[in-house]
Amino acid sequence: MSNDLRDQLLRAGLVTEDQVKVAETRPQRAPKTSQKPVGKKAKPKKPRSPHGAKEASYRPQRPRKKPAALAQTPSPTPHLDKAQREVVRTFLREKRQNIPDAPLPYNFQDGRAVKKLWVNAEQQAALGAGELVIVSRNDRHYLIGKEDSEHLLTLDPKALIIRADDARGEEDDPAYKDHPIPDDLVW
Repeated sequence: MSNDLRDQLLRAGLVTEDQVKVAETRPQRAPKTSQKPVGKKAKPKKPRSPHGAKEASYRPQRPRKKPAALAQTPSPTPHLDKAQREVVRTFLREKRQNIPDAPLPYNFQDGRAVKKLWVNAEQQAALGAGELVIVSRNDRHYLIGKEDSEHLLTLDPKALIIRADDARGEEDDPAYKDHPIPDDLVW
């Protein structure tokens, strides 16, 4: 113990003279150096062959099983059999009028969520007039004509068809008759 620390501890009454003598007679430990931990030794790695995994010790893998949750996921259209779903899928692919690089966003409500579909100016006007409709199927949205949507309903009676005139019906609410919305609002 250093003299300053020993004197301070003695004055404070934290240690006695006997404890100081015992502490001074003990051999001091050398500071620890970084030693490797005693335990398992690392195994040397096997050199890889140039052919990769195709060796004599190659063991074929078992076929993976599908998780039970994936195997039992319900179909989005359980009311249709597989052949009818394929007919509806090909019909939508043939009749869709979606343009991949369309310049204008068209926002519409799909359930409770507001979705965006990219259209051109003619399609935007046709959607507003009700000549085009949006079909929502398997998280995809198809833009098809009004006549095609009627034919789609014969193929799939539960198809989700979104019309622009459906949203306009809410604007005719008599409670808002006395409170017109000004047209000159700038957002």
